[in-house]
Amino acid sequence: MGKIMSIFKKITYNIKHNKKDKPILNKYEEDEFQEATECYICGKEFEENNKVREHDHLSGKYRGAACQSCNTKEGKSTKLIPVFFHNGSNYDFHFLIEELMKKEDKYNKVKLLSKNSENYISIDYGSYYEKLRFLDSYRFMLKGLSDVAKINGRFSYFRKKSLKVI
Repeated sequence: MGKIMSIFKKITYNIKHNKKDKPILNKYEEDEFQEATECYICGKEFEENNKVREHDHLSGKYRGAACQSCNTKEGKSTKLIPVFFHNGSNYDFHFLIEELMKKEDKYNKVKLLSKNSENYISIDYGSYYEKLRFLDSYRFMLKGLSDVAKINGRFSYFRKKSLKVI
């Protein structure tokens, strides 16, 4: 639990203090932005001096040309960091809830979405702007974890060294 909270604090710190030296857009994205005539969010044509480069404040990734009002709405949205536990919905989330409740304060709150008192769908922890969302990976899989582990050898996209498990 301490490791997860430490990573969460580092991520939220980086979000708040993210000062990048590199440009947000590459050449292709800049050309796309310059040629855009309407907001990619609401679809309305741009008025004079109303076009901005809308991007993800967590990753810095450019999303499209947007009008200022849509950009403001998108920029204020919650930054959600998903954390997956396999089969966490049943008992495994209980220890997590207890620990998160101890860390609750004026800004960071715990929010539970449950089927009943024993089975949880998701757990949110954090502020309005930055949140960890704990989810059960089992809910997204058609097969069990042991079956998925058997087919893992067929995927060569990642090297063991590049994967970090906490």
